Amino acid sequence: MGNRFILIFIAMLATRITTQAQSQADRILSDYSRINSVSCDIRKDTSTQEGEGRMLSRVIFEAPNRLLVENSAPFKRKILCDGRTFFYYADEGGTAIQQPFNEIREDLSIQAQSIPASPMEHLLRLKGLPETNIATTVQGSARFGYTASNLFAVISLDSSNRLAKIEFYNSSGMTNCYASTEYTMFEQPVPGVWLSLRHETEVTMQGKVKARESRRFSNVKVDQTLQPDTFKSERVFPKTTFSTLPK
Repeated sequence: MGNRFILIFIAMLATRITTQAQSQADRILSDYSRINSVSCDIRKDTSTQEGEGRMLSRVIFEAPNRLLVENSAPFKRKILCDGRTFFYYADEGGTAIQQPFNEIREDLSIQAQSIPASPMEHLLRLKGLPETNIATTVQGSARFGYTASNLFAVISLDSSNRLAKIEFYNSSGMTNCYASTEYTMFEQPVPGVWLSLRHETEVTMQGKVKARESRRFSNVKVDQTLQPDTFKSERVFPKTTFSTLPK
């Protein structure tokens, strides 16, 4: 009986340590694993010193690593990842390129893994990193910092434990925030899992805003049954010959 009690105690202690060791970024990422598929429309508006632009897209995502993006404006373009191969096609110029998924750039890999209307495109870069508690904001938001190779990221959680903002600094001194994204208009398609239907991003340089980006998500549908050929390249790109990028 004594040995059995000790073993149970050790198991409970190990579980507690594992739970405590999980960062907030990893916790949120783990929550998103409960969503299997998302389809939506995206309107992305950008504003820079050079002018303004708008991109319209239809996006379908299915875990793991399956993504279909169809841009309708300002030009027609399709991006497909079927979990094994990444395809890119643009009507303008007839560009048609394919590459094995395990050889694509990190940003493209993260795009294929990220659920639309979520902050995963940023959180995946913080996965497994040590976490630092940071003083709360005046509004009472809990804040946590992460040191990556060339940046310091800070996430802010609201009273519902949702990721409300992420900021990027040059260092842990947090004297120069060069980019930030705020998340609003939340929906909870799965209990405890939140999607944000509006993302507002600012890029600054020497304290001055250089660019703004606004993403709005509509017609969001979660975990609906997708057609079996949704991510089949033969359907998405009929009669298209692709070139493979050189290694």
